[in-house]
This record gives sequence, C-alpha cells and structure tokens, in this order.
Amino acid sequence: LNAAKMIRLAVHMMEGRAQEARIRVAIDVTDEDQQIVCDRRAFMQILLNLLSNAVKFTNPGGDVRVECIARGEFVVIK
Repeated sequence: LNAAKMIRLAVHMMEGRAQEARIRVAIDVTDEDQQIVCDRRAFMQILLNLLSNAVKFTNPGGDVRVECIARGEFVVIK
C-alpha cells in the first residue's frame, strides 16, 4: 500500500470532526511513494483511531500533525 495515500484518506475522513472542534490537521510525508506491506483495513483503523483520539484530546484552536518518515526498511508514523 502507499502509506501517504492511506494517511491522506484517513485525514480526509476526519476533517469534518476536526473542523467542528476547530482543530487544524497537518500532514508531513517525506516520501509520497513510500510503500508498506500491511492489512489495509487494520492500517486504516489504526490511523482513524489515532486521529480520532488526537482530535478528541486537543483543545479547540489546536493543531494535530501526522508525520510519515522512511527509516531504512521501516516507516515511522507519528
């Protein structure tokens, strides 16, 4: 799977909730073509859970940032 596309899709799915809470969501991806091997459904669920919690526990007017960084054969998402 393309990690950047999955992250962008998850952020898009959470945009409405973030806007309602007056929270800005930013994405920082070092490699737009970063491929990962994973279960698509499980990966999306993990992303949505993390984003949902971030939006839920961020004060109105705050920022949520999602970073995807390639580290050798691994990908770090924070």
